[in-house]
Amino acid sequence: MRSFLSNKETSTSQKRILSNLVIKREWSKLQKIVSYENSLAKDSVSSISTKCCQSQDLFLLACGSNPPTDIFDSLLKMFPSAVYKPNCDGKLPLHVACEFGASPAIIQKLLKANKNAVLQQDKFGMLPIHIACRCYYENTSPWIPEDIQAYNALRQIITDLLEAGPTTILEVDCNKKCPIEYAIESDTHIEIINGLRDFSKNLQSHL
Repeated sequence: MRSFLSNKETSTSQKRILSNLVIKREWSKLQKIVSYENSLAKDSVSSISTKCCQSQDLFLLACGSNPPTDIFDSLLKMFPSAVYKPNCDGKLPLHVACEFGASPAIIQKLLKANKNAVLQQDKFGMLPIHIACRCYYENTSPWIPEDIQAYNALRQIITDLLEAGPTTILEVDCNKKCPIEYAIESDTHIEIINGLRDFSKNLQSHL
Protein backbone atom coordinates (compact mmCIF):
# COMPACT_ATOMS: atom_id res chain seq x y z
CA MET A 1 0.00 0.00 0.00
CA ARG A 2 1.64 3.23 -1.08
CA SER A 3 1.31 6.35 1.01
CA PHE A 4 -2.00 8.09 0.46
CA LEU A 5 -0.30 11.40 1.16
CA SER A 6 2.89 10.66 -0.72
CA ASN A 7 3.10 13.94 -2.66
CA LYS A 8 4.47 17.14 -1.20
CA GLU A 9 0.95 18.46 -0.98
CA THR A 10 -2.18 16.36 -0.88
CA SER A 11 -4.02 16.50 -4.19
CA THR A 12 -7.52 17.89 -4.47
CA SER A 13 -8.92 14.45 -5.22
CA GLN A 14 -7.23 12.95 -2.15
CA LYS A 15 -8.59 15.69 0.06
CA ARG A 16 -12.03 15.09 -1.38
CA ILE A 17 -11.84 11.38 -0.64
CA LEU A 18 -10.80 11.95 2.96
CA SER A 19 -13.44 14.64 3.45
CA ASN A 20 -16.17 12.43 2.00
CA LEU A 21 -15.24 9.64 4.38
CA VAL A 22 -15.71 12.05 7.28
CA ILE A 23 -18.98 13.44 5.93
CA LYS A 24 -20.37 9.95 5.39
CA ARG A 25 -18.95 8.91 8.76
CA GLU A 26 -17.21 5.91 7.23
CA TRP A 27 -14.83 5.76 10.14
CA SER A 28 -13.38 2.29 9.54
CA LYS A 29 -12.21 3.23 6.04
CA LEU A 30 -10.77 6.51 7.29
CA GLN A 31 -9.00 4.74 10.13
CA LYS A 32 -7.19 2.40 7.75
CA ILE A 33 -5.77 5.34 5.81
CA VAL A 34 -4.90 7.40 8.86
CA SER A 35 -3.30 4.48 10.73
CA TYR A 36 -1.12 3.68 7.72
CA GLU A 37 -0.04 7.30 7.36
CA ASN A 38 0.80 7.52 11.05
CA SER A 39 2.95 4.42 10.79
CA LEU A 40 4.88 5.98 7.91
CA ALA A 41 5.30 9.22 9.84
CA LYS A 42 7.41 7.43 12.47
CA ASP A 43 10.12 6.96 9.86
CA SER A 44 9.71 10.35 8.24
CA VAL A 45 12.09 13.22 8.93
CA SER A 46 9.34 15.81 8.55
CA SER A 47 5.90 15.62 10.07
CA ILE A 48 3.27 14.25 7.74
CA SER A 49 1.04 17.20 8.63
CA THR A 50 3.38 19.46 6.63
CA LYS A 51 2.51 17.43 3.54
CA CYS A 52 -1.14 18.33 3.79
CA CYS A 53 -1.47 22.07 3.30
CA GLN A 54 -5.11 21.96 4.37
CA SER A 55 -4.87 19.38 7.14
CA GLN A 56 -6.71 21.75 9.47
CA ASP A 57 -9.71 21.68 7.11
CA LEU A 58 -10.01 17.92 7.43
CA PHE A 59 -9.47 18.07 11.18
CA LEU A 60 -12.11 20.79 11.60
CA LEU A 61 -14.54 18.75 9.51
CA ALA A 62 -13.94 15.73 11.73
CA CYS A 63 -14.44 17.81 14.89
CA GLY A 64 -17.88 18.78 13.58
CA SER A 65 -18.82 15.16 12.83
CA ASN A 66 -18.36 13.65 16.30
CA PRO A 67 -15.92 10.89 15.33
CA PRO A 68 -15.22 7.88 17.55
CA THR A 69 -12.46 8.69 20.03
CA ASP A 70 -9.97 6.29 18.44
CA ILE A 71 -10.46 7.98 15.06
CA PHE A 72 -10.05 11.38 16.67
CA ASP A 73 -6.87 10.26 18.40
CA SER A 74 -5.45 9.08 15.08
CA LEU A 75 -6.31 12.35 13.34
CA LEU A 76 -4.84 14.37 16.21
CA LYS A 77 -1.66 12.33 16.00
CA MET A 78 -1.58 12.86 12.24
CA PHE A 79 -2.25 16.62 12.38
CA PRO A 80 -1.09 17.78 15.85
CA SER A 81 -0.81 21.45 14.89
CA ALA A 82 -4.41 21.61 13.63
CA VAL A 83 -5.74 22.34 17.13
CA TYR A 84 -4.09 25.78 16.94
CA LYS A 85 -5.36 26.77 13.50
CA PRO A 86 -8.61 28.72 13.14
CA ASN A 87 -10.86 28.67 10.11
CA CYS A 88 -11.93 31.77 8.17
CA ASP A 89 -14.38 32.67 10.97
CA GLY A 90 -11.69 32.47 13.59
CA LYS A 91 -13.04 29.22 14.98
CA LEU A 92 -10.62 26.67 16.37
CA PRO A 93 -11.43 22.96 16.42
CA LEU A 94 -12.75 23.42 19.98
CA HIS A 95 -15.29 26.00 18.76
CA VAL A 96 -16.39 23.67 15.97
CA ALA A 97 -16.71 20.68 18.29
CA CYS A 98 -18.83 22.71 20.72
CA GLU A 99 -20.99 23.99 17.87
CA PHE A 100 -21.76 20.66 16.28
CA GLY A 101 -22.40 18.47 19.28
CA ALA A 102 -19.13 16.60 19.77
CA SER A 103 -18.96 14.20 22.70
CA PRO A 104 -17.52 15.32 26.04
CA ALA A 105 -14.56 13.00 25.38
CA ILE A 106 -13.66 14.90 22.19
CA ILE A 107 -13.99 18.24 23.98
CA GLN A 108 -11.70 17.01 26.77
CA LYS A 109 -9.08 15.86 24.27
CA LEU A 110 -9.17 19.23 22.48
CA LEU A 111 -8.80 21.08 25.77
CA LYS A 112 -5.83 18.92 26.69
CA ALA A 113 -4.21 19.45 23.28
CA ASN A 114 -4.63 23.24 23.36
CA LYS A 115 -5.54 24.53 26.80
CA ASN A 116 -5.63 28.14 25.59
CA ALA A 117 -8.38 27.43 23.05
CA VAL A 118 -11.01 27.97 25.74
CA LEU A 119 -9.99 31.66 25.81
CA GLN A 120 -9.92 32.14 22.04
CA GLN A 121 -12.61 34.37 20.51
CA ASP A 122 -13.83 33.83 16.96
CA LYS A 123 -14.46 36.79 14.68
CA PHE A 124 -17.85 37.29 16.34
CA GLY A 125 -16.25 37.51 19.76
CA MET A 126 -17.62 34.13 20.79
CA LEU A 127 -15.69 31.80 23.05
CA PRO A 128 -16.23 28.03 22.95
CA ILE A 129 -18.57 28.29 25.95
CA HIS A 130 -20.76 30.85 24.15
CA ILE A 131 -21.06 28.45 21.25
CA ALA A 132 -21.75 25.41 23.43
CA CYS A 133 -24.54 27.26 25.26
CA ARG A 134 -26.01 28.53 22.01
CA CYS A 135 -25.71 25.54 19.68
CA TYR A 136 -24.98 22.27 21.46
CA TYR A 137 -28.54 21.15 22.18
CA GLU A 138 -29.73 21.93 18.68
CA ASN A 139 -26.89 20.10 16.96
CA THR A 140 -26.64 16.94 19.03
CA SER A 141 -29.69 15.23 17.51
CA PRO A 142 -27.74 13.25 14.89
CA TRP A 143 -25.57 11.72 17.61
CA ILE A 144 -27.67 11.90 20.80
CA PRO A 145 -31.38 11.35 20.13
CA GLU A 146 -32.35 11.14 23.80
CA ASP A 147 -32.74 14.48 25.60
CA ILE A 148 -31.33 13.18 28.88
CA GLN A 149 -28.13 12.15 27.12
CA ALA A 150 -27.82 15.58 25.51
CA TYR A 151 -28.37 17.17 28.92
CA ASN A 152 -25.66 15.04 30.54
CA ALA A 153 -23.25 15.69 27.67
CA LEU A 154 -23.73 19.46 27.72
CA ARG A 155 -23.46 19.59 31.51
CA GLN A 156 -20.13 17.77 31.34
CA ILE A 157 -18.85 19.97 28.51
CA ILE A 158 -19.75 23.18 30.34
CA THR A 159 -18.08 21.83 33.47
CA ASP A 160 -14.89 21.11 31.53
CA LEU A 161 -14.91 24.48 29.75
CA LEU A 162 -15.39 26.38 33.02
CA GLU A 163 -12.72 24.36 34.77
CA ALA A 164 -10.30 25.30 31.99
CA GLY A 165 -11.39 28.96 31.91
CA PRO A 166 -13.57 30.03 34.86
CA THR A 167 -13.84 33.69 33.87
CA THR A 168 -15.23 32.84 30.44
CA ILE A 169 -18.68 32.68 32.05
CA LEU A 170 -18.53 36.48 32.41
CA GLU A 171 -17.30 37.31 28.91
CA VAL A 172 -19.57 38.93 26.32
CA ASP A 173 -19.33 38.56 22.55
CA CYS A 174 -19.79 41.14 19.81
CA ASN A 175 -23.53 41.09 20.49
CA LYS A 176 -22.87 41.92 24.16
CA LYS A 177 -24.21 38.53 25.23
CA CYS A 178 -22.75 36.25 27.85
CA PRO A 179 -22.98 32.43 27.80
CA ILE A 180 -25.96 32.39 30.18
CA GLU A 181 -28.01 34.50 27.78
CA TYR A 182 -27.34 32.08 24.96
CA ALA A 183 -28.27 29.14 27.17
CA ILE A 184 -31.61 30.80 27.93
CA GLU A 185 -32.29 31.66 24.29
CA SER A 186 -31.58 28.09 23.16
CA ASP A 187 -34.01 26.56 25.69
CA THR A 188 -31.21 24.77 27.48
CA HIS A 189 -32.32 22.65 30.43
CA ILE A 190 -33.21 24.85 33.41
CA GLU A 191 -30.81 22.99 35.69
CA ILE A 192 -27.91 23.90 33.41
CA ILE A 193 -29.03 27.53 33.31
CA ASN A 194 -29.29 27.63 37.10
CA GLY A 195 -25.86 26.01 37.37
CA LEU A 196 -24.38 28.67 35.11
CA ARG A 197 -25.99 31.42 37.17
CA ASP A 198 -24.73 29.96 40.44
CA PHE A 199 -21.22 29.60 39.04
CA SER A 200 -21.27 33.19 37.76
CA LYS A 201 -22.48 34.61 41.08
CA ASN A 202 -19.91 32.63 43.04
CA LEU A 203 -17.11 33.73 40.72
CA GLN A 204 -18.08 37.39 40.90
CA SER A 205 -18.20 37.26 44.70
CA HIS A 206 -14.55 36.20 44.71
CA LEU A 207 -13.28 38.74 42.20
